[in-house]
Amino acid sequence: MEEGEGGRLNTASVCIGDGNQRSDLFLQCGGQDLISLRLLLPEGQSIAPADNPEFSTPLRLTVDGRNFDRPARYEAMDGAMVSEFPFEAQLVGALQAGSTVTLAYPETASKPIVFPLKGSRAALDWLVEACGKPAVQ
Repeated sequence: MEEGEGGRLNTASVCIGDGNQRSDLFLQCGGQDLISLRLLLPEGQSIAPADNPEFSTPLRLTVDGRNFDRPARYEAMDGAMVSEFPFEAQLVGALQAGSTVTLAYPETASKPIVFPLKGSRAALDWLVEACGKPAVQ
């Protein structure tokens, strides 16, 4: 559970790096039948241009060589890049079974970021159930 603007949020997360070089990937309940993916980059880094709080761009998630393309948008309040996808999406199953996920924003100058997925099956089973849906098989 994480504290959010609206109270406590069910969250599965992974991070790489530490201190001011830490990147965080959060998966949370994202509304009706959706999971919300939120990427927070290290302090001082951003995918969005500083002069565009309404920034959006394609996101490519690669799980063990399988590509999943999603739209992503910038949320200026916390500096997160956000994308949503349905509980039933093939992406959920890939994240549960995969060993790594790479997040890339191909239309930007940002470098791809690789996160490990160790323990992702249990974390995502819990999240999907906590969000009110049966776990993806």
